[in-house]
Amino acid sequence: MSDQNYLYRVLGLSFLPRVLTFLLTLISFPLMVRGLGASEYGIIVYLTSVAIVLEIPAGFGVSGAVGRAMAVRRASAPHKLREELARWARWQLTVCFCSLPISAVIGYLAVTIWIQQAIPLGLLAVVILSLYVSVFTSFSKAVLTSMLRFKHLAMLEAFESLTRSAGWFAVGIFFKTVWALALVQLATAVCVMGLAIYFLTRSLSDIPAADEDMMDEAATAALSPDGMFRQSVAFLMLLLGTRAYQALPVMLVSKLLGFEVAGILGAFGRIAELVNVPFVVVGNALMVRVPEIHTRGLVVITRYWDMLSRLAVVALGVGLGFWLISDEVSAWMLPDSALAPSLFAIQSALIFFRAISDLAAPAADYVGGLKRRVYFLSGFAALQLPLIWLGWWLGGVHWAVAAMVLSYSTMVVGYIAIARSVFFGGARYWPPAVAITGAMVVAMIAGAATLSFGAWYWRIGVFASLCLVAFLVLPPLRRSFWPTRLIRFDFL
Repeated sequence: MSDQNYLYRVLGLSFLPRVLTFLLTLISFPLMVRGLGASEYGIIVYLTSVAIVLEIPAGFGVSGAVGRAMAVRRASAPHKLREELARWARWQLTVCFCSLPISAVIGYLAVTIWIQQAIPLGLLAVVILSLYVSVFTSFSKAVLTSMLRFKHLAMLEAFESLTRSAGWFAVGIFFKTVWALALVQLATAVCVMGLAIYFLTRSLSDIPAADEDMMDEAATAALSPDGMFRQSVAFLMLLLGTRAYQALPVMLVSKLLGFEVAGILGAFGRIAELVNVPFVVVGNALMVRVPEIHTRGLVVITRYWDMLSRLAVVALGVGLGFWLISDEVSAWMLPDSALAPSLFAIQSALIFFRAISDLAAPAADYVGGLKRRVYFLSGFAALQLPLIWLGWWLGGVHWAVAAMVLSYSTMVVGYIAIARSVFFGGARYWPPAVAITGAMVVAMIAGAATLSFGAWYWRIGVFASLCLVAFLVLPPLRRSFWPTRLIRFDFL
């Protein structure tokens, strides 16, 4: 049976929650940032970066490992899902309790020794507590994704968006303090965790009971505790590299350049996360189906990569479109910051490269690329800090941020090389001509819009209109990028 519309169904389930998330965040987040200011918001950005580092011992890679284990169990022995989940949940609880002293010590050092400005320890405690609650939310989301419960995920994300945006509205209008924002984040995390556990329980109730006559003990054998530990460590190394790569630059920037620049980076990061939501949805949906694609041979793998190439063209258009209006977005969010327009423009390339990473990188982890990506990411996590420091030493804040963008972009190129090697082995792959042509058309239109118009609304209006005309008029582009064909893929 064909499954060509799998991605459209996933996006369809996510459409209303994503639109709701976009609209609410578009209003509430700038309101909150404007209310706090770049420097005050930068304190939360710094503490969040500390919490990201603390997620390494708190999570221990269990969310990634349970996602993989549940995906395998769903395909091979669905009647064993309850038992599998119970074992992994006990393991996650054990890890969290054992890591608390480590998190407390690292957090204390981060706010008393590393940074020069005073930060209340109580504020750090609230942020760490939010982190530990979020660990269980991530665990639940990984399980729901592996069980293909995209409807529950969409409802969970809609609820998370509503509660988070309500908190941001309250902070932006009534309680313009860092403490209020930290408490709002904690309340949101607790509410979302409760709903995630409820959905997880509902999903497990639909699983049929085991049929003793049909059970194949060899196929349904569970991982030993030692196997669970090794699998968690494998994903822990990826988590270590990822979180170090995300958090350490912000911590270094906070120390070198102050909380204002950290606040600008955090504000842009939130906007980039919002813009890239469709690519994250598609990437996660593909990730749990990649083992099926990988086993069907080179022809199916090539079609899968052709689809990723077309999506990369869309990501390029989104990134260039944001770059054309980056000055207006920064002025809207941080009107009192003179640095925001230039730093937003420098970081615009991250939207494209983050989308590429979300689409292609996680899928390779499920088919043998995890270890190589861990080694590569760990190397870049160590390399980017001296690179950022060198940029700051040579040219100040702008060069430091440019060095951070260059480092991330290079890392994503490496991700793609690793993923291509995992999927194709010694075979060669080159993006289809229609994807290369589409990328060139989008880039030329963006260049023309930039050179021809000064006002931001003219730039984005001309860019969007010409892209629409080009992709509707040129037959090869129309055939490949028409909405009903863009992500149609037959997994079977």
